[in-house]
Amino acid sequence: MVGLYEYFAAPDDTAAAAAVRCDAASLGLPSIGLVIGIDPALQMARLESLLRGIENGLVIGEPRWCVPVTSLKRGRGPWIVTITDGLCESLAAADDTALAQTVWLWARTQPLSVTELARRENALADFLSDFADLAREARASDRHLYCWMSL
Repeated sequence: MVGLYEYFAAPDDTAAAAAVRCDAASLGLPSIGLVIGIDPALQMARLESLLRGIENGLVIGEPRWCVPVTSLKRGRGPWIVTITDGLCESLAAADDTALAQTVWLWARTQPLSVTELARRENALADFLSDFADLAREARASDRHLYCWMSL
C-alpha cells in the first residue's frame, strides 16, 4: 500500500491538527505539497539517523518522533504526526554538500537496480532540498514540522 504524505510547518500541535481535513497550504501553513511513499515513521527515522550520525533506535526514542496530534481513524487516515525537532534542526543546518551526501546514503538503504537507484536518488534529492528549505523556514519562524498522512 502506498501512502500519501504532506510535510508542513505549524506553530504548535493544535494548529497542525487543523490541517487534517484540508491541505496545510490552504491554512497558510508552509508546506512542500503531497509526496508519495516517504513515510514519517520509517523513512524519516533513517534520514535523521544519517543526518545526525546516530542510530535509528535513538531517533525512535525522541519525544516528538511520530506522535499523533489527531486521532487515528480506521488505520488509514488521514491523520497528522509530529516530526522530531532534531530532524528539523539538522535539516535547517545542513549545507548542500551534507544534503548530497545524505541523499547518496539514503537512496542506498534498499537494494535497487542501477536505473532504479538513479531515479530514487534524483527523487530523494528533490524532496530533501524542499524539506530542508521547509525546515529552515520553520526554524526562522519558531515552528515545528509535521506530516499529514493517509494510507
